[in-house]
Amino acid sequence: MISQFNKIVDFIAMQGEKLVFAQYFFAISCGILVTFGFAPWHLISFLLIAIFLFLHLILIQRAKVSAFFVGFAFGSGHFGSSLYWIVNALAVDFENFKYLIYILQIIVIPAIGGILFGALSLTTWIFQKYFTRITAILCFPFIWIIFEILRYSALLDFQWNMIGMTGIFSLKFIQNIKTLGVYGMGLVILFWPCSLLSKNLSIILATYLITVLLFINGHFIINNKIDQKCSSIELYLLHTNISASDLYHSKAHSHSTVKFLEEYAEHSNQSTKALAIFPEGVFPYKLTTQSLWQHELQQKLIGSNKMILLGVDRISNEKKIYNSMLLIDEHNIQIYDKKFLVPFGEYAPNFYFLQYLHIMKKQFEGNGFSKGRRENQMTLNNNYKFMPLICYEATKNYSNFKIKNTNLSFVSNITNDSWFGDSIGIHQHCAISRIRAIEYDIPLVRVANSGISYVTDRMGRIMKISGEKNEKILNFKFSICEMKS
Repeated sequence: MISQFNKIVDFIAMQGEKLVFAQYFFAISCGILVTFGFAPWHLISFLLIAIFLFLHLILIQRAKVSAFFVGFAFGSGHFGSSLYWIVNALAVDFENFKYLIYILQIIVIPAIGGILFGALSLTTWIFQKYFTRITAILCFPFIWIIFEILRYSALLDFQWNMIGMTGIFSLKFIQNIKTLGVYGMGLVILFWPCSLLSKNLSIILATYLITVLLFINGHFIINNKIDQKCSSIELYLLHTNISASDLYHSKAHSHSTVKFLEEYAEHSNQSTKALAIFPEGVFPYKLTTQSLWQHELQQKLIGSNKMILLGVDRISNEKKIYNSMLLIDEHNIQIYDKKFLVPFGEYAPNFYFLQYLHIMKKQFEGNGFSKGRRENQMTLNNNYKFMPLICYEATKNYSNFKIKNTNLSFVSNITNDSWFGDSIGIHQHCAISRIRAIEYDIPLVRVANSGISYVTDRMGRIMKISGEKNEKILNFKFSICEMKS
């Protein structure tokens, strides 16, 4: 099969200038195939074939310009097919600015990917020209990861669809993300096709021996977990399906949200601890220093063993707006303010210029949301601690949050995924959150509006899940434990 792949690529590449566009079309197709390695498909075989062919195509180029444009075509295909949903998240007033949106979707997003992968392709080609072919092949995974670090951390701060995340195709394999991290997982996955392309038996055997050991290690991780000091809690996850437009233009959903909240707070069953969790964006009231609704709600919880966790817009004394998570029980009212905001979704550079053009005017008041400074830690009934994450924060590495006390029992992630529309972005966000739970080594409770709500254990096994377009209350008996390895 490998020799057949080589013949196909060689045939296309060696036909001369008249088929130069066929090479670029071939590279675009490879970029699209890589997208199938991510959620919702998780077709790892498609991804490996695409990377094998892409690297082969780079190595047979005769000039640096053609090497760059092969990478440009590949990156355009991958970014265009995997991140097209960004246009849904960037603007609410689509009809007022639809032509810019189309330009962004058709030209800008693919071009960004094209430039980044073009530089990656050119760098690999230079390694072959000034060293050897085998050197270029073995360096390719490291070059890919370096560019991934640059584009997701240094340049765009957008840790999305990194190659290591495709490891979730196997629950055993992805367990190694705890020690290798996303970038380490990416290196291993990239070496699979690169080792075959090297045609070096020693490299192939070493690569796949390491892979087998990682699968064995993942098996032992799953089967050798010990959780201690557990207590049971009843979860009520309010999974809603409200469009982004309705959240801003209609308050029809507010009545049902408040009604459920009141019924839950006044429920007579007091024998079991219970926690109701609302997704981001659906609660109709803002939290200010003058508001009283949170105290009135707290009064209804006295003696009930019940708690409420919800997302609210919080306005401080300084008139700053925060995207916040509010935990209310009979003893305390705790607040967490979102630290990592979505660029062009919750804040925007040159905001006043964008406001003048009527872009994203519904997302922003004043200069948009402010970054929170509070620690990512809340406590249930003065007992078990958990990690609050709001939407985009679930894409961040655990080290980004600098948590002082690591004895956390679970992660609570609330999100509003209505910005993705009916796109694969919903499934990508869902998968990234699950991968982070595995990486953090903490169970995850995810509650989404217009997305996918679910509960996982610390190994990423899904215990309860909603349908994508359902509107329902997920009820689940959850064991909160102090985690011990």
